[in-house]
Amino acid sequence: MKDVFCSYYTDSVDITNYMVKKLRIEDKDIVLEPSAGTGMFIDALIKNDRKIEIEAIDINNEAISVLNEKYRDVNNLTVKRSDTLLDERLDYISSIGGYYTKIIGNPPYGAWQDYEKRDLLKKKYNGQYVKETYTLFLYRCISLLKDNGRLSFIIPDTYLFLNMHYKLRKFLLTNTKIEEILIFPSKFFPGVSFGYSNLSIITLQKTTQDKALANNVKVIKGFSKTKEFNNILNKEDLEKLEIFNFSQKEILELPQSKFLLTKSRDFKRLLNNDIKIGDIADGVTGFYCGDNKKFLRVANSSVKGEKNYKKVSMDQVYKCYINEE
Repeated sequence: MKDVFCSYYTDSVDITNYMVKKLRIEDKDIVLEPSAGTGMFIDALIKNDRKIEIEAIDINNEAISVLNEKYRDVNNLTVKRSDTLLDERLDYISSIGGYYTKIIGNPPYGAWQDYEKRDLLKKKYNGQYVKETYTLFLYRCISLLKDNGRLSFIIPDTYLFLNMHYKLRKFLLTNTKIEEILIFPSKFFPGVSFGYSNLSIITLQKTTQDKALANNVKVIKGFSKTKEFNNILNKEDLEKLEIFNFSQKEILELPQSKFLLTKSRDFKRLLNNDIKIGDIADGVTGFYCGDNKKFLRVANSSVKGEKNYKKVSMDQVYKCYINEE
């Protein structure tokens, strides 16, 4: 399922416990899990022993079969097979200003969208970057929340700084109060190890623009193990962590509204300088193929960082002078 849908199912007790507690579940809550997987969040929600309604959605037939069997005796849970990003009932809910009071999720990261679906997503989510699924899930689910509803998602941290996610950041900063963002190595999450980003847990509340811009965001990093998430909940032993506090208005006014995680204020002088790095140096993007040690080779042992990489036979190397494709 991971290869087809890029679904990485949650089975860390520390992560699940933190996220469910950040939702502040109350009686009469209507909770959505938009990419339910095997139901780890649902298990934790049920253990809360609150009088709530839970709706679980997943696009994967296998996951739906597992959920139906696992929760066949649970009366306050509805399981539905659907595509959260295109579901027509959810379109209606979004159009009326939301329905759910709480949303929790671990949406798919980087799942491939065929070109026909990508065209649909471009029309539906105008201005959003449709090649990345997790950001679309975040954008979609905020629209499904009632006013003051709360959301907690575990997602890669690239939405905080990549240029392609600027419009999402602007939407977040002006439509939600971002309560807390934890940033931690992807290896904390069982079965995941990104070479290009960390993971994050974002907890937010849907609100008006005035309240959003008056809000302060807390960003926390420097974790060495998931057990430290409990320290955040208990507000203890925080000395070893890096904690940043920013106003959402301040972030919105930065170039591309990027989250620049530094306590120094000197970066503003750099950002506002008339001369930019691009004026004095050429900049190029890096290359990441998904599994460098599998697909890349080094010429010899003098290449920097060559350890653990296989060496290429030079008789297999040739120069290509054709520019087409």
